[in-house]
Amino acid sequence: MTLLHICGRYLSLSETFTYDLITGLHGCTHHVVATSLKNFHHFPLTTVVVPHLEEQVWTLAGGFNASAVVCHFGPQAMLGMTTALAIDRPAVTIFHGYDVSRLVRDRIWVERYRAVARLGMHALCTSHAVRQQLIEIDWPTSQIDVIHLGVDTERFAFVPPSERWPARPRRILMIARLVEMKGVEVALDAMRRLRDRGCDVELRIVGDGPERTRIETLMREWRLTNVSLLGALEHSMTKHELSEAHLYIQPSVTAASGDQEGIPVSLMEAMASGIPVVATHHSGIPELVIDGQTGHLIREGDVEGLAAAIERLIPEPIDSPTWHVPGSSRTSIAGVRPRASRHSFARSQRTIAAGPACRSRGTRPVRAADSLSSPFHTASWPGSCCCSESATPMCSGKS
Repeated sequence: MTLLHICGRYLSLSETFTYDLITGLHGCTHHVVATSLKNFHHFPLTTVVVPHLEEQVWTLAGGFNASAVVCHFGPQAMLGMTTALAIDRPAVTIFHGYDVSRLVRDRIWVERYRAVARLGMHALCTSHAVRQQLIEIDWPTSQIDVIHLGVDTERFAFVPPSERWPARPRRILMIARLVEMKGVEVALDAMRRLRDRGCDVELRIVGDGPERTRIETLMREWRLTNVSLLGALEHSMTKHELSEAHLYIQPSVTAASGDQEGIPVSLMEAMASGIPVVATHHSGIPELVIDGQTGHLIREGDVEGLAAAIERLIPEPIDSPTWHVPGSSRTSIAGVRPRASRHSFARSQRTIAAGPACRSRGTRPVRAADSLSSPFHTASWPGSCCCSESATPMCSGKS
């Protein structure tokens, strides 16, 4: 089976999960269409192309003889839908989090999503929370499936808490883009309180983003010498940080824009590494972390709750029987490691590819403006079909 993947920029360092989804589907041939290239040396794939025009995508798709079109994140659904119509193939969009929680606050995005759903687009949601948000904007339930993402546990060294604890100071890890949704300010405030209580802990934050300057300002104002910003790291260095941590925190919050997580893959990676986790009752996180069994959950924005959880968990290794859930398919800090989702995803793709094609409107290629009721067609392709200046036109393996 040949799959045509529609991406935006290929790929941010934080999108390891997208690369893993593509390369982990064995037995399929993969072609990727992107609007621009970034970090290609971290995510090598010889079949990535960057066309200039929407019509070029249709031509490429026909030449690939794709069985289905797979859109990664909601904003790519419009280009994916017109491409699927042009080659008379089914299409699916993988929704992760912000592409629903934030975008459906905008009437235009709601109309775009409704349009592609009417034309037959199938939705794969990474959590039930995301699925519910699509249902609330009238996406047909018959066109939605939930497939939780997973991680390949063989790629992570599983070190149980009992083997991590001799080292001091206790090291807390957080892997996050520096944006409001990740709750970095909550983490910093908790570290300030722990410092004032004399707790011997340090926080290391892996990631970068638009909030970095503000976060650095807070760190100076609060004199947080126990916090280190490591910036964006390649995956091998991130795995090293996972191997050294005593505790992982994910204090995610709903941003003022409505931005929410799906289920953070970094949280799965931490659990797969054997690290105790503290996270929030936020979006799909409770579908992975069962409070008091596979981790600890606090309320969104609860600084004192986070500080208290760290203070309670950090002194000694967590007793395995307290956290172990025998036979659970979820990750447990006591050693129940997660199942990868690639087999479920592959089955879903084959089912969709074998099903009816999207509703076509004739034999000629259907432009976005024809099928998606202009002005709803320009979002996923900058400049209405032109790539950014940094892109390499028709690029194959060049960054």
